[in-house]
Amino acid sequence: KIFHLRFWNGIWDSLLVKYMATIVGYCVVSAPIFFKGGILSNLQSGIGGATEKAGTDDAEASEVAAIYTKNSRLLISLAGAIGRIVLAGKEITRLTGFCNRVATLDHVLSDIQRSTLSPTPPPSIRASSNPSLQSTFKEEVRLNELMKPGVLIVGDEDNYECPVKFDHVNLISPDRTVLCQNLTFEIPHGVNVLISGPNGCGKSSLFRVLAGLWPLYGGTLTRPTSSQQFYVPQRPYLALGTLRDQVTYPLTWLEAKRIKGATDEKIIELLNEVHLEEIAKRKGGLDVECDWADVLSGGQKQRLAMARLFFHRPKYAILDECTSAVSLDVEGFMYARAKELGITLITVSHRPSLWKFHEKVLKFDGSGGYEFRKIMTEDIPAVGSFNPKRLESEVTGMGDIVDEI
Repeated sequence: KIFHLRFWNGIWDSLLVKYMATIVGYCVVSAPIFFKGGILSNLQSGIGGATEKAGTDDAEASEVAAIYTKNSRLLISLAGAIGRIVLAGKEITRLTGFCNRVATLDHVLSDIQRSTLSPTPPPSIRASSNPSLQSTFKEEVRLNELMKPGVLIVGDEDNYECPVKFDHVNLISPDRTVLCQNLTFEIPHGVNVLISGPNGCGKSSLFRVLAGLWPLYGGTLTRPTSSQQFYVPQRPYLALGTLRDQVTYPLTWLEAKRIKGATDEKIIELLNEVHLEEIAKRKGGLDVECDWADVLSGGQKQRLAMARLFFHRPKYAILDECTSAVSLDVEGFMYARAKELGITLITVSHRPSLWKFHEKVLKFDGSGGYEFRKIMTEDIPAVGSFNPKRLESEVTGMGDIVDEI
């Protein structure tokens, strides 16, 4: 039924609205020419100030043609304007829907910033004698208990020792799927943690709760301020601009010079640390503007994101598979450099080669459970030992070298 209505609505918009007003306008303008005198001629007496004269017997042919041309232009323009007004109603309706969505998004983001985002209200389920409905009702009651709003504690800007601490926090996705219950662990400053587990177990969900993108359920979350955290994704965002703009993002170059004391020499030094010094030379320096997302390969983008991390030097760095396309030797150098800068690393990765750069591991089992423990010496793969996963990671790292060639 909906498609049927849309079909006829399309015919109305395309034919009647666009062309009917034009057809009526031509009929009205041409009436005095084909019908002299009478009602039609009298109806035209007010158009252009001379239509009545055009309908009389003694009107000259040239005068009639001039009047017809003048009035046709006026009426056809009027008909087109009316058609556009009618069609504009449809666009206004669409714009209203877009504005409503943007306003809702702005409202949710404001709630996230104030940490007052309330969970999605659950559907109403009534108890019944039906066993399946009773089971569903009990499940909803249990889920509502898990989705009680948690407590967020944000450290001071000057408190450099504020840890990241989850205390009995429940990880629940927006579709109300419970990923992990009673998640409890603490990451002091200076203790690097590796997070591992199967896909969909809650690794990225943990970061979303930490950043405030998802509501906090259950327990208490203690974290530093947003300015003391820095997120490096697997596919970093590259803005349109110069190469120095990519390093200082999200700060502009003027803000970076004022706040961080940035210089071109510092930018070149950071590019050298991630083995991207040739990019600046090849493209003509730091002032060249281009779409870097199309210019750089996947591994080069990830190395540029690490240079961005070294520039900002946050207290905590959340690294989400951020070196999956980088060769192992360059990856090891960048992680070692991050530790030298005093950046606490919270890493999501499946590469065994990264275990040696971390002190603890948070491992999800994919069934709602987890394990948080210290990394032992036997957990770190020995150099030269054969490991299928390690071999796979090395082959993946070769993609960066192939792209450069």
